[in-house]
Amino acid sequence: MKNLLLVSLLLLGTYLWAQPDFSLEVVPTRIEGLPPLHSFTHGQWNGKWVLLGGQTTVDFHYNCQNTQAVVIDPATGEVWAAEIDHADPSFLEAEQLFASFGPSFQDGPTLYLAGGYGYSSRAGAYLTFPYLCAIDLPGLIEAVIGETKPSLGQFFRQAYHPDMAVMEGSLLRIDGQFYLIDGYRLPGVYESEQEDFQKEPLRLVRPFFVEQGEDGALSIEVRHGFAYGPDFETLLPTAAPQVFPDLGEGLTLFESQAEAGLSWLNVFDMGYSVQKRNTAELPHYHSAVIALYDEDSGDMHTLFLGGCRSFWCEQEASRLPFRVEQAECFTRSYHGEIEISTLPIDPYQAWGRSTHFLPAGSAPTYPNGVIRLGELPAGRHLIGYLFGGAS
Repeated sequence: MKNLLLVSLLLLGTYLWAQPDFSLEVVPTRIEGLPPLHSFTHGQWNGKWVLLGGQTTVDFHYNCQNTQAVVIDPATGEVWAAEIDHADPSFLEAEQLFASFGPSFQDGPTLYLAGGYGYSSRAGAYLTFPYLCAIDLPGLIEAVIGETKPSLGQFFRQAYHPDMAVMEGSLLRIDGQFYLIDGYRLPGVYESEQEDFQKEPLRLVRPFFVEQGEDGALSIEVRHGFAYGPDFETLLPTAAPQVFPDLGEGLTLFESQAEAGLSWLNVFDMGYSVQKRNTAELPHYHSAVIALYDEDSGDMHTLFLGGCRSFWCEQEASRLPFRVEQAECFTRSYHGEIEISTLPIDPYQAWGRSTHFLPAGSAPTYPNGVIRLGELPAGRHLIGYLFGGAS
């Protein structure tokens, strides 16, 4: 869970349809003092990462929750951490910040966190937290790395809404409107081997607006959404941010079935389209996802590394590291044609699930996090890091 991998693109300067004009290079690196984490939330500001929540072991236990705000400077290798006081009255419920699998989205200096799964002292049980939290990244980073440690609660603003009570899923903002996509609610202790474990899949695209008053208080207005469940057979597809040929930003949901089928859903405001392919096998569940768009060609590339091929990881994959020698690349052309290819990468030890891709500060991106591939000249470029994951 302490693996840190450098991810580089080598732009070849040539183009053939169905063959991405870049190669992917993944090499291990090391930063002393990195915490062992998976299922955490992350943001970054001014070259520094912020890690919140997550678990330090594969077991979902209160004692294994990350209760610190961790700041990392990947350029210098420095690591700082400060405890978040669960009794701080600034919070509605501070333990949301210790939770796992919370959907998040960064908008400038603010990181938004919806829900998350963890232990609530107030409820005396494990649950999905019914809050949206806005996090002031510059203020939090300064407080964590400073010599005096002020109360961290002042850098977090929480708002209650029952629709925020989700784990996993995705959070995106397009044209000022947030979208909370899929995910599910989990009451009680997480047991991956328990077939009758209660889980409530949402299978919804739920738009909402957030306003912040002069006093900093958040308010949430949830709009009517729509269900996409009939178009998907698995419980939880994988979401990835996208840029479309008209340069509009959106989201695509990918599904990989046991029969090696693929289905996806494109979100355009409140409408969508579905296409199916039965010739692809993508390891979607809990994959690290890298999205790149080339404005010159109009091609949208979505790369998947690691993850599982079924809802629960296979027994072997969930317990042991395994060799990954290629990345799967889903490419949609300007004209809507679809190709799925593989990119060879240097072999490395992958931990299978819940690894996060953290973009490098030098990588040009759209507001939704998609990398601007056309702005990278030919040659090798560091685009980010892979960190964390569960064995």
